[in-house]
Amino acid sequence: MKIGVDIDGVINDILTICVEKLNQHLDKELSVHDISDYDLSKCYQVTYQEMQDFFVKEEESILESVVPQPTAAAILKELIDCHRVTLITARPASQRQVTAGWLKKHGIPYDKLITIGSHDKREACLEEQVDIFIEDRLENALMINGMGIPVLLMDAPHNKGKLPDGIKRVFSWQDIRAELSADTIGKFKLGKNIAKIAEKD
Repeated sequence: MKIGVDIDGVINDILTICVEKLNQHLDKELSVHDISDYDLSKCYQVTYQEMQDFFVKEEESILESVVPQPTAAAILKELIDCHRVTLITARPASQRQVTAGWLKKHGIPYDKLITIGSHDKREACLEEQVDIFIEDRLENALMINGMGIPVLLMDAPHNKGKLPDGIKRVFSWQDIRAELSADTIGKFKLGKNIAKIAEKD
C-alpha cells in the first residue's frame, strides 16, 4: 500500500512550539486548545502579514527544535517494512534540507520526501498513486478525499467537527497503526476499499 503522510501536526507536534513562541512574542497566554483555526493570525488577532513576519524570523528555530509525536518514528518503522511511505508537506523547497536533517536526527524513516510549497497536495498524491493519506489540516483532508483517497485526520483543536465517511479521525500514532493493520483495515468506511488495495499490494 502507498501511504502519504503530512509532517507538521502529524509526524511532529509543531502546534505546541508555535503557541509557546507566539505567546512569548505577543505577550499572550493562549493554550494549544485555544487554537480553533488553522490560521494562527485569527487566533492571535494579528494581521496575516504580521504572522508571516513572525514565522520568517522564527522559522529556523521552530523547524529545528520541534519534537516528534509520541511513537511516530517507531510506528513508521513498522509501516515502511510493508508499505511505501511518502512524506508530502506544504513546506517549500527552501526548507527541504532542514526538514531532511530533522527527519534523520529523529530517526523518521520514509521512501520519498516531497516539499510542494502549497497546501494543495492533490497533484502530489496522484503522481505518487497514494492509496491513503494522513493529514491534520481539515481543508487538505477534504481536498484529498474529494479525489477518492481515504484520509486519516490527526485530531487537533483546529479540525473539530463532523467528518464525511471518507475521513476518519485518529488521536495518536497507535490509532494510525490500528487503522492500517490487517485486522482493521477493511472495517472503516472510507472513499476506497482499502482492504482490496492492501491485498493488491
